Amino acid sequence: MAEYENHLYAIIFPNQGLITSQLGPGEFGKHYAVGSSKHFDGKVVFVEIDKNLEDGFFPLNEIWKHVVPHEDGTPKRTKFAGNYRVLENIPLDKFKDMYLVTVEGKTLKLSRSKYTIDNEKGLIRVYQMLNPIQMLVGSRLDQRNFGEYFTRENTTKGCPTLCYTQVSLDVAEFERIYENDETNYLVLPNIPNNKLKECIEEMKMNPEKKSTTISLASIFQDLHFLKLRHGFWIASGNDLIFYPLPGINELENEFYDWYRSTF
Repeated sequence: MAEYENHLYAIIFPNQGLITSQLGPGEFGKHYAVGSSKHFDGKVVFVEIDKNLEDGFFPLNEIWKHVVPHEDGTPKRTKFAGNYRVLENIPLDKFKDMYLVTVEGKTLKLSRSKYTIDNEKGLIRVYQMLNPIQMLVGSRLDQRNFGEYFTRENTTKGCPTLCYTQVSLDVAEFERIYENDETNYLVLPNIPNNKLKECIEEMKMNPEKKSTTISLASIFQDLHFLKLRHGFWIASGNDLIFYPLPGINELENEFYDWYRSTF
């Protein structure tokens, strides 16, 4: 019987779950996005977790016993180890590469990197929380401080560990075209332009306000991957993981199949 390497994956989007599998990241992404009617039809984001994660909150010692090939020799595709409070119960040093899966099942690997972004302080940014909260939020905080705020300071809307990304939005340009009545389209999917404008005005009128909720629902499924800025972060207090996105030129030249499948 064929032998397969065991893997451990944390689903970031569209749901949350810790899954064991004998599929490599590329095949797992394809299977989860388009290969099974039980799972999901759409984009997927997941992170590979060190398979030596200790048994504890998740009953991994028992779960691994069932991760064996089928009688016909095919690999065990998925076996859930948990689908509740997943991120907060995985130490950040156990997170490995992140994978972005398109609706066609094409997978792009993002490697962990040092957080080196030097942003203008006080700039209004738009963040899409992905897991376990999925709010769309406007904020004056940079990426590091945003993560720390929602995982340490904001006890009413926050959580112990949070994965999020930044939406690419030029606030000044949006305000210009809005005031000149040039917008005959939604700047952000499913968000009325006047609602977005109101949230920006609220932030501008309250300089000490750290964040404002634009939407309680996620727009990530309808947001093009290329409409994201910088990449993805996983924060827990002052600890932070950063997964940078390649630039468009790099995507076109080195990851063309994935890039093409995003359209």
